[in-house]
Amino acid sequence: MSTYAEHTARRDQSRAAAREVERVEEALRAARDELARLLTQVPPNARAILAVQRRISQLTIQLGAARAAAGATRHAYEAGLDALPASLDPAVPLLLLPVRLETRIRARTDGAAGDELVVRVYPDDVHLDAHDPRLTAAEVQLGRHYWRQRWAVEAGAAPDAEQQSLAAWRQLTGRLGPARAAWVARVLTPANLPPTAGAEPDLPDPPVRQPGDERAVLAAALPDRWVVRVWRGGARLGEARGELIPRPLVAGPPTDEAGSPQSWLTELPAAIDAGMAVVVRPDTPTAIDRVDVTAFGVRATDTAAEAAGHLRDLLDAHQFAPRLGGVGLDLVPQGTPTNNTPAARALARTDPSSGRSAAAWTGRPVAARGDGSDADLLAAALGLPDRDPRHPGDSDRFVLGRLEHAAGADQRDVAAMAAVTWPASWGYFLRQFLSGVEGIEADADLGGWRRFVLDTVRGRGPLPALRVGDQPYGVLPVLPSDRWRPWPDQPELFAVTLNLAGGIAEAWLLVSWDLDARGAWTGGWVGPAPLPIDAGTDGLAAGAGDLDGDGHAELVVLTTRRAGDAVYQVGQRLDEDGVPGLWTGPHPLPPPAPGRTLIGGAAGVAVASLKGRPSLVTVTQEQAVLPFPAPSTVVRVVTDLAPTAAAGAGRPRSRCPAAVPACG
Repeated sequence: MSTYAEHTARRDQSRAAAREVERVEEALRAARDELARLLTQVPPNARAILAVQRRISQLTIQLGAARAAAGATRHAYEAGLDALPASLDPAVPLLLLPVRLETRIRARTDGAAGDELVVRVYPDDVHLDAHDPRLTAAEVQLGRHYWRQRWAVEAGAAPDAEQQSLAAWRQLTGRLGPARAAWVARVLTPANLPPTAGAEPDLPDPPVRQPGDERAVLAAALPDRWVVRVWRGGARLGEARGELIPRPLVAGPPTDEAGSPQSWLTELPAAIDAGMAVVVRPDTPTAIDRVDVTAFGVRATDTAAEAAGHLRDLLDAHQFAPRLGGVGLDLVPQGTPTNNTPAARALARTDPSSGRSAAAWTGRPVAARGDGSDADLLAAALGLPDRDPRHPGDSDRFVLGRLEHAAGADQRDVAAMAAVTWPASWGYFLRQFLSGVEGIEADADLGGWRRFVLDTVRGRGPLPALRVGDQPYGVLPVLPSDRWRPWPDQPELFAVTLNLAGGIAEAWLLVSWDLDARGAWTGGWVGPAPLPIDAGTDGLAAGAGDLDGDGHAELVVLTTRRAGDAVYQVGQRLDEDGVPGLWTGPHPLPPPAPGRTLIGGAAGVAVASLKGRPSLVTVTQEQAVLPFPAPSTVVRVVTDLAPTAAAGAGRPRSRCPAAVPACG
């Protein structure tokens, strides 16, 4: 993957080469003008004329070389940008954010007939980062005063501690505003919370922003470049590809100062140089009228992890940026008015930020990863990583955990309602009105249809809507229709059976869906499907999970064999019924230590996430080769897996007595 710095260097080389062409052209024009002047003199100065003619000849040669160099550097620059989309990992989703387009039709400026379309691109609210993370000396002083007040109140366990803490918070918000006060309080949070009597708060010492060093508003999360296409009647009329967009791109406030970083907002040539404007000329000269315009771009110079980190930081900036309405970032709960009415205002905050308690900003977050809240679902869909810890034990790392409506359960509620109403809604409709259609016969199992409705049918959308300031953003997952999978690729329940009859082992897989609140299956069973095991297998276990971190489930089958060893195989590419389409392995487990032997018939396997990495946990039983040995359970954890899921460098195995069930 090429880096942004590499493309910046190519752009600078191309522009330097273009400037060299302009310099030589200007020198050549000046030499020709001088020659014309000398030729008008009477009598002519032959020596001067010869010198100028030689200079013109040299400059002509220089111009040819400069144009060749400019063409080569421009081609390398544009070819590098053109290759960026193909370098993207197709397994990683793209986040498409909206922008505003402004257009103007004018006569072509390249001498051809017809029109050309000038298209300018302006970032939307979600792109604009107005948050300066640096604190001024006054902010540091106010933040420390707030924490010392709160520390004294809470450490002393005063009866009115909550009221005093709220008074200290309102004092801070009255000076800085709610969003900035929340940021100052976060940056200066003591490392030794909770407050204890007799101890002083361990306050951080952040770098101080100097007076006059204010940071301008920046446009973040923009692509590497824009590609603008013009369409008429579904056919492409023309295309233009923009320049590499600067990082950072200053987005305000506008100024009349020529050459300023934000001059692209008001000057078209500066906007073209900044990649925020293009001129689209039709492939065939024609008039432009009644056309559709699309602008898109990708950010392929960042890794997936870097891009997710940039998005997290941008959302964090919105949360703490100053806003007139007091709301920087939030989720939009269901039932929120979309228009102002006499009864309610659109997107109105029910609890103004200045009145929210200090605990809402500095206490325990209201939502966390894995709790099934709307914030958790949205963060998982966007791939948002946690914040970097400010100090050991920092628990405030979930970027959406403190939003006012983060703990909402709209998505869980609608899924539960779909399950409750299935018999009287879609279940009834399919049975009564579509009976006889292929796949919906009178006695057909509708478990797959039920699973589809419960997982995907959402009248209110599949993910919570996001709010940035006063602008709501719906979050809609899309993908090519030929890659759509109607069922999740990890079943809710699977069972494996081992048949040892006849001395030849056979294993089978059964998959079920739609567990009710008691864990009982309601969606029927798929299978049995054969499992690839050795004929000498005497023990079998299975586990499912995302083993390679690609977002899709794998099935791991662990077997012990009469030969005295253990192996595991990995089933990948689960189909719509949860049955693997590809198996890798077998991969052997390390043999028992010298003097010990494997006990067949007892095994266990699980897929887990340990320290953020997909891991494989295996459990086997061993015993010493001695009379009446006491068996022990051996647990192995492998966190470094090859792409084929073969074990890499794993954690040393641990052993515990078989008589201790909790240990095994």
